[in-house]
Amino acid sequence: MHELHLSNLIIGSGFLSLLAGMLQLFCQALDVRRTKRGRVCAELNLRKWSIRSISLAAIMIAMGALLVGGGHLVDAQ
Repeated sequence: MHELHLSNLIIGSGFLSLLAGMLQLFCQALDVRRTKRGRVCAELNLRKWSIRSISLAAIMIAMGALLVGGGHLVDAQ
């Protein structure tokens, strides 16, 4: 079996945090509504963004970037 290194765990969690932040930004920009005929219309609308609405995603992306970048420094022996 392979060893589980702490640096791999930190880099993996940072990558997941990056993905979650990007997904949060995408969902925040997605505008979904029904048309007159009952169809679903989805489009990207960046006008809905504000500092308050994207702050959680920005924090998740920043934390993920720090974890991915600093993960290599953990197991330096």
